[in-house]
Amino acid sequence: VGLFEWTYNMDKWEENAFPESIYGSVLWDTHLYHFPKDGEQWTSRNGGLWKAMKAYRWDLSQLRYFSSMQGGRVIVGEFSLAGLSLNRQETKQLLQWL
Repeated sequence: VGLFEWTYNMDKWEENAFPESIYGSVLWDTHLYHFPKDGEQWTSRNGGLWKAMKAYRWDLSQLRYFSSMQGGRVIVGEFSLAGLSLNRQETKQLLQWL
């Protein structure tokens, strides 16, 4: 069974919410999206890599915690690089970091 949840709701679930002994194999999915605010740009010239990493940090922390509470069965099914104007090297760094 695949279940979806946003990272901002993950702290609302109890530990081992769907035990495998009752529900079978359960895989959680989430999506991560962050974009520059209106009028802001994330470019290689203005620290865009750092800004993008800062935006994703909280989600990744939630994801790690939730994964530990749900037996490690959580995936990121979608994320986006939309809104970024990073050079090739910084784009690669961000992808490896994510």
